[in-house]
Amino acid sequence: MATTGLTTSRFRFGSPTDNSCPANHSFSPIPPICDTVHVNYPLHMPASAIKTGKPPMNSILFVLLAPWSILGAELPISVGQFPILLPTPKFMTLGTGRTTIGAGSRIVTRSPDLKPLAEILREEIRLVVGINLQTAEGPPQSGDISLAIDPKIQAGENILGVKKGAILKTRDGAHRLVATDSVSIIGYDYRAVAEGTITLLQIINLTEKGVFVPAITIDDWPHADFTGAMFDVARQANSIPEIRRAIIVCRACKVRYLQLHLTDDQAWTFPSSIYPALGTRNGSAHGGPAPQRYDLDELKGLVQFADNRGVTLVPELELPGHSGNACRTMPEIFGYLDPASKRPVAQGMMNIANPELYKALDTIVGEMCDVFASSPYFHIGCDEVSGLGAVASTPEAIAFIRENKLENPNGLLKNFITQINLMVKKRGKKTIIWEGAANSISKDIIHMTWDGNARTAERLVEDGVPTITVPWNLAGTLWQDWTMYHCNGSILKKGDLVLGAMLPIWEQKGEVNLRWLRGGILKRQERTWGPDSVIDPARFEIRLDSFNQVIDRLLYGFAIQHNPKNEEGLMHRQITVPTMLSLPTWPSLGIIRYTVDGTEPTAASPAWSAPHSIADSYTIKARLFDSAGNAVAALCSQPYLFSPLTLRPKGLQANSEWFTHSASLAIDSSMKDGLIRYTLDGSRPVTSSPVFTQPVLISKTTVVKARWFDRENVGRGAEAMASFRQIATVRHAAVNKPVSITVTAKLDDQKASAKLLTDGVLGRDGDWGSPEVLRLGDSNLEALIDLGKRQKIHKVITRFIYHQEAGIYPAKHVDVLVSDDGFSFKIAGSTKFAVPQNRAADGVFIRSIAVDSTAEGRFVKIFCENNGQLPAWHMAPGVRGHLMIDEILVNPEEKADPDLPNKPG
Repeated sequence: MATTGLTTSRFRFGSPTDNSCPANHSFSPIPPICDTVHVNYPLHMPASAIKTGKPPMNSILFVLLAPWSILGAELPISVGQFPILLPTPKFMTLGTGRTTIGAGSRIVTRSPDLKPLAEILREEIRLVVGINLQTAEGPPQSGDISLAIDPKIQAGENILGVKKGAILKTRDGAHRLVATDSVSIIGYDYRAVAEGTITLLQIINLTEKGVFVPAITIDDWPHADFTGAMFDVARQANSIPEIRRAIIVCRACKVRYLQLHLTDDQAWTFPSSIYPALGTRNGSAHGGPAPQRYDLDELKGLVQFADNRGVTLVPELELPGHSGNACRTMPEIFGYLDPASKRPVAQGMMNIANPELYKALDTIVGEMCDVFASSPYFHIGCDEVSGLGAVASTPEAIAFIRENKLENPNGLLKNFITQINLMVKKRGKKTIIWEGAANSISKDIIHMTWDGNARTAERLVEDGVPTITVPWNLAGTLWQDWTMYHCNGSILKKGDLVLGAMLPIWEQKGEVNLRWLRGGILKRQERTWGPDSVIDPARFEIRLDSFNQVIDRLLYGFAIQHNPKNEEGLMHRQITVPTMLSLPTWPSLGIIRYTVDGTEPTAASPAWSAPHSIADSYTIKARLFDSAGNAVAALCSQPYLFSPLTLRPKGLQANSEWFTHSASLAIDSSMKDGLIRYTLDGSRPVTSSPVFTQPVLISKTTVVKARWFDRENVGRGAEAMASFRQIATVRHAAVNKPVSITVTAKLDDQKASAKLLTDGVLGRDGDWGSPEVLRLGDSNLEALIDLGKRQKIHKVITRFIYHQEAGIYPAKHVDVLVSDDGFSFKIAGSTKFAVPQNRAADGVFIRSIAVDSTAEGRFVKIFCENNGQLPAWHMAPGVRGHLMIDEILVNPEEKADPDLPNKPG
């Protein structure tokens, strides 16, 4: 079944273009398309685990990974041609020849514990290359795939992880794959062997001559133990089948942990046997489908499903904030009841001064630990804790603080975290919390750092607090430059207390979560599994495309191919030109049946027989059925948004939809035939709508919609839509007159800032961030306007931004002075504004303050005094407020609502 043996040549490169080679080593130049991977640590493998010779110690650099025809045409295998592997392995040697996997090949386990994995691998090989192998026990034969556990297999570097509730350095978790006469996968433990089988799935190849594996040796391990992703299953519905698909993706990407955010304000999804009322009043976020409480047996089955695939599910019980659902459902335990009325009182968090809460949480933590028994970690939330003051102010809380000898409300929170940590520890697990109010409460707790640009990870590590980095995004860092040691502005280093990194996916339903996971996890995993790898982004994309087709087959039994290539979004795949969709599968697996009308395919639906051209917006749903009409794989649902049109406006303000007097609009189409029809009133274009032939003049606030119509005058694809908004202008005596200002705040360009006061252009619906608004911070304003000639000043209106939540208020008082020479001024009028003593309606408004006058003069001086410190009821009491001015109108010519800008059109 096998061909020639394995060579053990090694290569050492200083850079991707360095083709130097150590003496006594054969050499074949690397093709230009290859990447190189720098590895800065020695490999430690016991001789007993090595079938083809012991690799040299202290090997610095080993080769990786040019495009390779997985599931494609046969390629000759020689040094210099490398299979596609993600994430990048630490060590790889290619030989000459290959191992053929034929009809008599088996998957052989040398440990009974590996039987579940053997069955999983058998099914995965069937999906990926279309052959059906048998499983067996005992010694391997030629052409077999053997799986074995050997604790002597060690990583070549220390890995920070958790064992029996303690953080320690270990060299556990490595695996070795050797393909010569047969394929041998040996790992430190079950999970390491599982990761080795994923390596196999990436290099097994089907050609016209059969299925083979190149002669190869691969030694690999994760740089970090916690390579993870998180699903928020408490804001929108994520079904058990959807989470199973996520587990399959995690396994394929060698992601070791999938954290489930099980509780939040909207829903409680964990099935507590002791508190069955929890989860009976679930809602959802953003109008999405409400999560349901999981069935206990199904949840246990999900954990087993993940364990069998080398993926560990980590439970998250969100405490004490983000707990509105529990507080509403059982306020007598989790919330607060008014002593007099016995009615629930919202406090913004759990009532951590209630002794009954601790008893309940101890029970629930125990229930969760029983279900998620394989997880060494237990997450207790602790982010965005608000309401601590409300909790601590009740008579019961004051007594609780006194009885437990706590110092203050912060001591109340510290006591709570300490007690929950003890509950977790006595179950043999390690506590994780989110970065937030509980930062550094205990060095015994792992902190997940997530807050954007807060640089919390640096401070925690400096204080000796272990962390897992969880940036929502990469904060402007190119992904290939990012590693698990970069987090929201923090730059950490190898050797710091960093256990790994996690991709968080918040507040989405299951199908969106899966798209988000597939779209983001592989690149993060690459930089967490091996942060020392040197990545060429263009070449990585080639590897990524090929590997994604392997994942497609594992999920659905067929690959998904688009020509031309296009990007998958969270809600749909957007295409701008007609795209050919192919769904290749193996005939032995069954028949793909599909629909395009939104319904799920059945055994009676049309069979997929050839590539389809997509030139419209719809959802293709496809599923694999066997000859008996039974569905044999998961449903694939792919929404397409066909967007052939591009709107190209001219005459707008920079980076906005606003214009002053007029704008023009051109519409481009990627289609060579058909027509573009459009409307200017916000209605949907129809067959009788105007045809676009030349740029359209926009002279008032307008909503434009355009759509492509084919040769038969049928509208296809999505509408292109845009709003163009005319900025309100006013006429008054000071428009574009010379103006100068004196303020205590530093302005980047004081002359340009002064012109904003009298340019006749009003702010954009009161938006204090718009460029027409002069932002003065906590300063006062003194402005001097030269009207050019002496005239009667009968009214001066100053338009202020009023946004109480942000601390933006009109001036305390406005004084208007008039002069003939610009030196001697006399008072013309004055008015005042007082900040309300109680909170008013929220929102952003324009407050116009008018000063009437009978004075005459050429020069007008306006003085506006900042309103000073924010009131006691404000969220930032005592801080000086902001002063922001839109326009100063002198003798306005037309009457207008003083608090709202005029909107022409």
